[in-house]
Amino acid sequence: SVKGSPLTNAEIDGNFSYLDTNKADKANPTFTGLMTLQQATEVIQELTGATGTVTHDFSAGAIWHHSSIAANFTANFTNVPTTNDRAIAVTLFLEQGVTARIPNAVQINGSAQTINWANGGAPTGTSNGHDVVTFTFTRVGSAWVVRGQLLAYY
Repeated sequence: SVKGSPLTNAEIDGNFSYLDTNKADKANPTFTGLMTLQQATEVIQELTGATGTVTHDFSAGAIWHHSSIAANFTANFTNVPTTNDRAIAVTLFLEQGVTARIPNAVQINGSAQTINWANGGAPTGTSNGHDVVTFTFTRVGSAWVVRGQLLAYY
């Protein structure tokens, strides 16, 4: 249209059609190419008194803070997407007491997984310290590989 003249219905319909097919889904956007962010924050989920099998709902976030841990526990990560050829990182902040505890087993969506620990063996926690456990899940050929590491902070 000419500057200052009203848009025709065809022009309006064409623009909305373009927007409908060329936008990112608000709930689960997908981008290709390099993405640059100035800052980013993530939500931390609070869990208290871990023992047995503890649910970590990935749809609520990928970082959990554990306090008053009662025993070593199985970390069951639920609502984890199962798209092939993807890597997913999750982090557990462990506020340790006198007896240090760790997530010594992992489940993804309720299915037991083998943890491939950094340095070839399961770590021990830090008595009266703060540990950060990071798991990286890779999914290739409809199968998971779980890699884990623990960093101690005194």
